[in-house]
Amino acid sequence: MNRDVDERSHIFLNSGIIFWILTLIAWYCHYDVVSVVLFLLMLLFFTLHILNIRIIKMFRKLRVGGAGVNIPESADLLLPTVKENTVVAESNPPGQEDKPANTVIASGVRFEGDINAGGMVYVYGTITGNIESREGIVKVMRNGLVEGNIRSRELIVDGQIKGTCQAESIDVCENGSIDGTLSYVSLAVKKGGVFIGQASLLNTPQQTANIVDLKNDNTAQGVKSGKDKKMTN
Repeated sequence: MNRDVDERSHIFLNSGIIFWILTLIAWYCHYDVVSVVLFLLMLLFFTLHILNIRIIKMFRKLRVGGAGVNIPESADLLLPTVKENTVVAESNPPGQEDKPANTVIASGVRFEGDINAGGMVYVYGTITGNIESREGIVKVMRNGLVEGNIRSRELIVDGQIKGTCQAESIDVCENGSIDGTLSYVSLAVKKGGVFIGQASLLNTPQQTANIVDLKNDNTAQGVKSGKDKKMTN
């Protein structure tokens, strides 16, 4: 583009010089009308030449200031596109320590398959499959639906689950509904929450260690009393 502008500038300059010479000749030969027309054409081409010089200077400044970076014609090209029926994972800001990313199933999205996450899992849409986040938290939000098994450290249900759930802490909120089997250490069902199925307690490592210490530190009579105490609890 810069080369085309330079060529046009030379053409305008040469044309202006030619019309200037023709103007002098016509004026010398006393062709007044022709000399006036040629004079106007000469002014036109000299004006175009000056304008082209200014365009060249502006173009060079833009190239130097922009460091030769091509700017997209549309700002939409800079925006990432997210397809429907995808799992959106939030990334960590640069400079921070690596932390497990959060997984979000957006409202209106239906996801089929298993999810294995290390961070928090938010379910606003529908999942047909299993969710596993043993060290994280799974939240089934209102209008969310999970048809599958869930295993996590903490489970909060304000939507609907059909399957087996295993977590240290399970909270069923006012709009929550679970139809299946529960394995938990702590269970809370708020007013309005629904649970249909079977429930069983999980044996935590801390409870197992306490029983082993009790057996090692007592005599046979002490073990018997310890067993009686366990059954009482």
